[in-house]
Amino acid sequence: MNILLIGPQGCGKGTQASLLANHLDIPHISTGDIFRKNIALNTDLGKIVNNLVKKGELVPDDIVIEAVKSYLKNEQMFEFGFIMDGFPRTIYQAEKFEEFSDFDLVILIDVSDEVVIKRIVSRKTCPNCSKVYNTLTNPPKIKDRCDVCGQVLTIRADDNKESIQKRLESYHLQTKPLIDYYKKKGILRVVDGENSAEKVFEQIKENLVFG
Repeated sequence: MNILLIGPQGCGKGTQASLLANHLDIPHISTGDIFRKNIALNTDLGKIVNNLVKKGELVPDDIVIEAVKSYLKNEQMFEFGFIMDGFPRTIYQAEKFEEFSDFDLVILIDVSDEVVIKRIVSRKTCPNCSKVYNTLTNPPKIKDRCDVCGQVLTIRADDNKESIQKRLESYHLQTKPLIDYYKKKGILRVVDGENSAEKVFEQIKENLVFG
């Protein structure tokens, strides 16, 4: 069962994808994680992505598509499906994705721009295991320390108000059309992302049509 979580950055896709992956025992694929690993390894892809991130710009479609396609080549790992977040972001990406895979269910985590900005400026990430925290809604047990590995948490370079507003503009222009795209396919479900993470997850589980 292949599931896509969509919504603006800061809506909680990563948190909900991890919870859902554990619940269904299938892998969670984050394009953000794929890119950050490439940046850390200083690959050609990583260098391109790093330059774009510093400018607050999105990665071009064709680069994203090839990265995802290459990652999904491990058929055994994804034999029983996967949870995807961060891709596709555009209709073009969605159409290209369908040339080598597809989704059975798409869940929109609906959150207002105001809430997105408030959440992201309060976000901190573990540089070691990539676990994301929010000082307002999901703080670590020990201040500025990752609950999982104990590393000191950091603030991502693009988690500032100016970069967030640029990403929201891109989301409304490019990603929002995916809502109608998947709605027409009959596989879209919508949950209120402004609730607590626990309540959002309960809503998501209620929308798992396959049980």
